[in-house]
Amino acid sequence: MNGRISMTARFAAFCALTLTILCCSTLAYCQYSSNLEGQVKDPTGAVIPNATVEMTNTATQVSQKLITDTGGNFRFNSLAPGDYQVTVSSTASTLR
Repeated sequence: MNGRISMTARFAAFCALTLTILCCSTLAYCQYSSNLEGQVKDPTGAVIPNATVEMTNTATQVSQKLITDTGGNFRFNSLAPGDYQVTVSSTASTLR
């Protein structure tokens, strides 16, 4: 062979590289896709804009905070599986 790589060896290397790329891209795709969204309202049904919504994973105590939009809406994206505690706070006098 005089230092040349045979076609069979090249094909085997190509197949191994292709398989590695496919496996790695599949693992990268397997990410959390659960979301939690809602709307904060007062007892009369009026929306509460600019309320702070905090969500805490009860097992890890990792928390995330966000502020509701003008319609009182919020959305947490890419959540890990688990149990969560959600708390809402606002300076609005209508939130009780």
